[in-house]
Amino acid sequence: MIASASTTANLIPPGIMAVVDSATGNVWIGGLFLAGVVPGVLIGIGRVVSSDIRGPVGVMKKRAPFTEIAVAAGGAALPLVIPVIIMGGILAGWLYSLPLAAVAGASALGWLVACLRGPEIVAPHITAIAGSDAAIPR
Repeated sequence: MIASASTTANLIPPGIMAVVDSATGNVWIGGLFLAGVVPGVLIGIGRVVSSDIRGPVGVMKKRAPFTEIAVAAGGAALPLVIPVIIMGGILAGWLYSLPLAAVAGASALGWLVACLRGPEIVAPHITAIAGSDAAIPR
């Protein structure tokens, strides 16, 4: 369950893959995030139902009193608002600048390496070290 949940991070906003895809593909980032919310929530609900059906059966604990629930909800208020703050910042354009700067740096480095013929310079050294035999050992 935990291993399969790692792929859901790309769906639930703000996924860094959506930011990079938006920057490289000239796609509106808000649209990508809004498109990922519904499938991500549905996958999450499916995992909750699946773990409830297939989960371990044991002794159920006694329900917590309302005061403990209220204290726990008060402690979780700020972490539950963080996705709203992040989404608001991204849709307003504030949090989009950091990943875009990383993509711009990578693009500039790629242009520089291509302009200076980096692969043509490095390839003979790699061939000298690794060899050029393309046969696959069996």
